[in-house]
Amino acid sequence: HSEYIEDLRQEAFSFVNPTLNKGNFGAAVNYFTYGKIAGYDAQGGPTGNLSATDFTLGLSWAKMWDWVFGEKTIEDFSTGTSLKILSRKLYNDSAIGLAVDLGAAYPFKEGYLRGLRLGLAVQNLGSGVKLKNESSPLPRLIRVGLAYSWWGEAMTANVDEIIPADSTPYPALGLEYKIRKM
Repeated sequence: HSEYIEDLRQEAFSFVNPTLNKGNFGAAVNYFTYGKIAGYDAQGGPTGNLSATDFTLGLSWAKMWDWVFGEKTIEDFSTGTSLKILSRKLYNDSAIGLAVDLGAAYPFKEGYLRGLRLGLAVQNLGSGVKLKNESSPLPRLIRVGLAYSWWGEAMTANVDEIIPADSTPYPALGLEYKIRKM
């Protein structure tokens, strides 16, 4: 539960069920309400309050794979996908859209690259939502990233290159410190 300025409010819930052989299955729900919005007609006269909401239901699956190529084994290569059902409502109009996210990650475990992880994600492949005659496309993007951990994985540094479909690529940096293992 989060409350922002004015009447903006968000409710979110997520759940993951790990399995031994079939991967991890997850579900997420996100509900966002914009509160009361003053309505006006074409001449600028007030028509009363209206409401707007966004709702997303996500279903996810991820799995680690060990691949054998002759005498070479690639361990802990991870892949995952999420299907997102999007719903938008504005006053008496509503729209539904679908989106898919795809991702993969690989941890280097040997040699001078040990501790380095490489990741790739393609996000928001889908239709977006169309409310009446106005389309709201999803922000499609590709993320390519590296992460390196040290001190027994207590400290992790990340660097990503984010490549939006409709604008200039840009980097993102992060640093994480775990106070204790969970």
